[in-house]
Amino acid sequence: MPTTNLRALFNALPGLDNRTPTSSALELVAKAFGPTIPYRDGIIGLVKYSGVSAWERHADDEIVLVIDGAGFLHILDSDSRHETPRSLFPWTLTIVPGHCWHQIESEHGISLLTVSPQPTTHISTHPCFVTPAAPAQGAI
Repeated sequence: MPTTNLRALFNALPGLDNRTPTSSALELVAKAFGPTIPYRDGIIGLVKYSGVSAWERHADDEIVLVIDGAGFLHILDSDSRHETPRSLFPWTLTIVPGHCWHQIESEHGISLLTVSPQPTTHISTHPCFVTPAAPAQGAI
């Protein structure tokens, strides 16, 4: 099993200032996202930014560990009707339930280690304002 120096990877990560839910993939990869490490059905990822992430969800639980900084994690229950905000600060460990939309905001910056099942679905608007896609023709 390979060993990874997370401190060195975080120190090399420039971070993205003023991230928005519509930040481009190119910008995110260049500044906010560190290298990923394959793990089970997903990845271990390093993330560093200030601002607001896109809304995302996964088919299974996601682990989020705050390494540095502070912010808020917004989690919507599985029916996307009730939002639970949680304060984040260094060494906070949170398990985001599968199928729940969530978003992280940080005014002054946050560094995260995530264990994320794949695939991940991202949207830029609040899930309550997204119209569900119509079922495919012939779908039951």
